[in-house]
Amino acid sequence: MFTPTMPLSRALRRLALTTKRARKGFYKGTGTGSMGHFNQHADGRPRFPFAIYRVDYSKVRTYVRPMYLDDCMLTPFVARGHGIASTSNPDKPRTLRNPYYYDEKYPYMKDRWSGRFYLHRWKKELGEE
Repeated sequence: MFTPTMPLSRALRRLALTTKRARKGFYKGTGTGSMGHFNQHADGRPRFPFAIYRVDYSKVRTYVRPMYLDDCMLTPFVARGHGIASTSNPDKPRTLRNPYYYDEKYPYMKDRWSGRFYLHRWKKELGEE
């Protein structure tokens, strides 16, 4: 016979195992893994309050740089040659990071940036990349 709790129990079976659904002693962790250990006494007791974390470099993850990276056509989103542009008037700093910069050509930008204004400044200061 059909009971209303059957579909609920089937759905609970597929949910992720958490500390609230598991039994005592379940610890999921963060998935980061151990990169070393705390120094301990000979019998295994930790040396508190002065325990020092020792990095085990055989456990440290290393990433290999891809070959031919200098010849790659892909470029980073942050421009390489970006710097603060010089200006003759210090009251109006001409930097890409200043959100309150006001240009007479763009009166609609007195209070905030828009996407069109950002792209215009990007092309003006950094050129086409």
